Amino acid sequence: MELLVRLGHFFEQARSDADYATFANELRRHKVSYYIYFVSTGNMNFVMAKRRGGLGKKRPRAAARSR
Repeated sequence: MELLVRLGHFFEQARSDADYATFANELRRHKVSYYIYFVSTGNMNFVMAKRRGGLGKKRPRAAARSR
C-alpha cells in the first residue's frame, strides 16, 4: 500500500511540475509496466511487472520440457 501512495505522489508531482522524466524513472525503478489514470475520479491503477521481461507467461525451462 505504501508503494501506491508513493507512486501517487510522483504522479501528482509530474502533473503539477511537468517533470515527466523523473516520473518515468520512478515507474521503471518500481517495475511498473503500465498505469491508468481515471481523469473523472482521480483514481490510479498500476500494473506491476511480475518478472524482468515484463508481463506475460513464463516459458518452461529446457530441462522441464525434455521430461
